[in-house]
Amino acid sequence: MKYLSKLSRRMASMLSVPVLLSWSLAACNFTPPEALSDGLEPAPPVPSVPVAATRTCDNQPAGFTQALDTPFNVMPARQPAYSTEGYTYYDNQMSNGEIRTYADAPLSPGGVLRVNYPSHFPGGSAPARWGSRPLPSNTGSVYTCGWLRFSPRWTTNGNVTTKLFFLRGENDLNHVVVTDAGADYTHAYLFTTLQFPREVPSYNVGQVEAPANDLADGGWHKIEVLWLANTPGQRDGGYKQWVDGILTAEASNVIWFLADQVPSWTYVWFDPTYGGGANPVPRALWIEIDHFYASVR
Repeated sequence: MKYLSKLSRRMASMLSVPVLLSWSLAACNFTPPEALSDGLEPAPPVPSVPVAATRTCDNQPAGFTQALDTPFNVMPARQPAYSTEGYTYYDNQMSNGEIRTYADAPLSPGGVLRVNYPSHFPGGSAPARWGSRPLPSNTGSVYTCGWLRFSPRWTTNGNVTTKLFFLRGENDLNHVVVTDAGADYTHAYLFTTLQFPREVPSYNVGQVEAPANDLADGGWHKIEVLWLANTPGQRDGGYKQWVDGILTAEASNVIWFLADQVPSWTYVWFDPTYGGGANPVPRALWIEIDHFYASVR
């Protein structure tokens, strides 16, 4: 774990405070992507990349209660409604999201939710945002598991990170699971960044630039992220992350909640932001999400 790493310092001035939603896991099928019909540039061919061998969420600790289990066969519904899978969005937040059906999706037949990044889309923005229904009552520990695929030849065009999803509580915290673009901006190294409204500087956990932790090779990858609640105000919280079943980072001195905060999470918010940084998308890119699962304790 790195406190105030170089990336933390770069991100501190660039990451914006988002709205928050929640999410779950689902099943999918995969066929080669064709040119999109909405004016986007065609995506490059998807290379044949082996799917992760493990197709189950294996690292949930004992005592957790299932909160979300989403196949992504349907789109989130517009507020105030929720889809049958438990997701909602606000006006103009899903203009670049779509459901696709792939025969070789990693978990099961059905849909995959694709977030499209059109050419010249501005950096620091998300082309689709959506949130989950409320999570069950909990004491601040959460486990998430899902399958992600970044488009071939992924690049952040000089931006530092790509946000994936936030956990939102009643505490005005802004912690988010993200990926680090690496020195040449073509990677997607999984980690979590913690952002506080007061008292504690932002910092990163799980920041590992290693091939086993990189999602940006054009293939499907299973990610699992575990946040274990701290004693409010103390650095005794836990963190673990796995990619394709491999533990790529862990920490036991994390502070999720400040001294006057009650540990609890209320929903998940998907906000796949291209950045921090303002550089635009150089060509049509996308991220796809297959089955997503979340549980709390």
